[in-house]
Amino acid sequence: MKSDYEVLIIGGGPAGLGAAMALGRLRRSVLVCDDFRPRNLAAAHMHNFAGNEGLSPLEWRKKARQDVEQYDTVKFFEGAVTSVVKIHEGFEATLSSKSSVTVKKVILAYGVQDRLPPIPGMQELWGKSVFQCPFCHGFEYRGRRVGVIANGACPSDDLRGDFRHHFIHSREERADHRADGNPSAQKSENCRASRGEADPRWECSAWSDCRG
Repeated sequence: MKSDYEVLIIGGGPAGLGAAMALGRLRRSVLVCDDFRPRNLAAAHMHNFAGNEGLSPLEWRKKARQDVEQYDTVKFFEGAVTSVVKIHEGFEATLSSKSSVTVKKVILAYGVQDRLPPIPGMQELWGKSVFQCPFCHGFEYRGRRVGVIANGACPSDDLRGDFRHHFIHSREERADHRADGNPSAQKSENCRASRGEADPRWECSAWSDCRG
């Protein structure tokens, strides 16, 4: 049985487009499916990406796609893949258009989705003054006070020396830290979101050191 494509790539971001370019240069038949839900959609600029410093993520996607479109064995579908089923000689994928394609290989390049905590103002400020990556956006806020929303192990080692930082934990999580005898927990003023009062389950704590 002949497949419609040799490779199906689910996702049209950096990973998906990079894979498509490499396969296109090898003359492999490729279908890239992209329903346009990039993680960095809210960000105005890209950083820590050599050759594209300060470029808009949307401009980067446009430029990268134009580069990939030079390879005639790579095709694009503007939509989602709703299911992938293993068949004898590969896979059958159903698309959001209700059509289906058969492929030999599948590359999952759809990335991750950020699930924001229910803090007032968080959604509105996402990508403007609230970010998920200190490596991508931290340099622009060097030397300033920065709040860090965290759960699990305290991540201050990644930020120590670069920021005056505060950690936002649930009240229950703060109690756990104190019960463990952490000597570095220092109480600070309650944290308020930029728009309205903060959720009463959350408060702001300053940490001089999180190794305790």
